[in-house]
Amino acid sequence: MRGLRTVSYAMAGAALTLTALYLGPTTLVQRQVVGPQVTLVQIIDDIVPLFPLLFAVAGTLVLVSTLRTRGVVIAHAIAATAWMFYGLLLLLGSIFLEPPAPVLTGTIAIWASLMHFGMARAWAEQGVR
Repeated sequence: MRGLRTVSYAMAGAALTLTALYLGPTTLVQRQVVGPQVTLVQIIDDIVPLFPLLFAVAGTLVLVSTLRTRGVVIAHAIAATAWMFYGLLLLLGSIFLEPPAPVLTGTIAIWASLMHFGMARAWAEQGVR
């Protein structure tokens, strides 16, 4: 179970790092706006700073649940949903830009989501809920 804990801590660290980056200068997380075009993530972020909160909650849930070894499956499921939402917004938003924005970050976010789903399954197989 030590390996599961290590990976869960690393995944919590990824979300909390993203939170810290979002709270820093916008040049760390957003590309320069070309003309009037903005991504879906930028539109949402201009309305409400959702993504620092989203990743702070996801990372904290995974971290605390892993420390307590309780609620780990649901914490990873919530984190997976957060990463999938973020990744899909990035990918869908890039399609509508001209020229299209790079899709690397959105793709990484979707893979992070799938890893969280896998970790939820791995913890459940160990009998931890």
